[in-house]
Amino acid sequence: MSLLLISGLFLYYADVTRDAALWVHWIVGGGLVLLFPFHYIAGRRANYLALKQLENKTHLK
Repeated sequence: MSLLLISGLFLYYADVTRDAALWVHWIVGGGLVLLFPFHYIAGRRANYLALKQLENKTHLK
């Protein structure tokens, strides 16, 4: 995310490195969009497993 922020700043403020910043910004932004579904699914699975484990611990008492 920080690379996306920095490349955005370069797009706005820099003249010489604008073309490179544009490519970096597009590649990083596209990569983050593609990775988001995996992040979402992994988070949902982790929550499900944590709740299941907590439920098993409470039934044992």
